[in-house]
Amino acid sequence: MTPHELLNDAKRQIINNAKDAAGSRFVSVKFRKTDGTKRTLVFNPRNVDGIKGTAKTVSDKTVRVRDAQLGQWRSFNLDRLISIKVNGTEFNFF
Repeated sequence: MTPHELLNDAKRQIINNAKDAAGSRFVSVKFRKTDGTKRTLVFNPRNVDGIKGTAKTVSDKTVRVRDAQLGQWRSFNLDRLISIKVNGTEFNFF
């Protein structure tokens, strides 16, 4: 594995652990969008209803969540993840 792949694996593990620790409390992630702007996304990790009617495949770098404010599915790329906040604890990746 490359160092980049190891970092993304570590990020995914932290996200999964944070989601488990949060229970049904909200989780916040900050990431940089493709156009370079920063975005904050809040989601409930227990909202696992799948996305229906799409045959899209996503890469292993992509995390899909349901935006709690918009009620819509969103995704972010682990390469662009800045931080994740759960239960008052923030994990920064910069």
